[in-house]
Amino acid sequence: MIKYFVEIKNRTILLFISYFLLFVVFYYYSYFLLILTIFLNKEIINNNILNYFIFTSISDLFYIYLKLAASFSNYLIYFVTSYHLICFLKPGLYRKEFLSLKFYFKVNLIFNMVLFFFFNITLLPFISRFFFDIYFDKINYINLFFEANICEYFLFYKKTYFSFFINFQLMILFLLFLNYFNLNFKIIKKIRKIIYLIILLFSTMITPPDVISLILFYSILICLFEINFFFTILKRINQVNN
Repeated sequence: MIKYFVEIKNRTILLFISYFLLFVVFYYYSYFLLILTIFLNKEIINNNILNYFIFTSISDLFYIYLKLAASFSNYLIYFVTSYHLICFLKPGLYRKEFLSLKFYFKVNLIFNMVLFFFFNITLLPFISRFFFDIYFDKINYINLFFEANICEYFLFYKKTYFSFFINFQLMILFLLFLNYFNLNFKIIKKIRKIIYLIILLFSTMITPPDVISLILFYSILICLFEINFFFTILKRINQVNN
């Protein structure tokens, strides 16, 4: 038992050291990261209205640099922590369970890289264009001037991206949940209604507050669940026959 506490202590120290080093590196390159978060949004570059940023306090840029370093460090330390957690749990897992966690970790890492580029190249410009069009794509009877505050823009970027990131992580956990219960047919027969309720709660958490989106997303998840369960049954039948 003591060796497990020692391992937890050592891995916790490694995580703190890793976070500190990541924070130092990202803070050193914080100006480059700030430029990156701005210029990846092609809508800002192409829009003549937004050709500069303002800051209203002498400490704003320092605050932004700290927030940038902390945000990117938190983002990467999440995957480092997941890796250490899998390594810690490995001795107590069956080979199949370990390979499943390893597979989902790799898939999660790859898809989050795809999410990062997709968000910055496609989603963020689309969202920016939507808000710009509301104010500047109409005939205005009064003059409207927009001056972007660098702090407000970064907070908008951070909240938007991490909303997508958290929803994506919830989706991964939900798929793990479905995969676990699909391998236990007796359990799934008993708690099928509870699983439907969990799917409904999950859909409510990650969809916009309108009924159409909720029903659509809930229906898609139910279909995926039933399809996944159906193919699992076919796989089991095939294994028994062979």
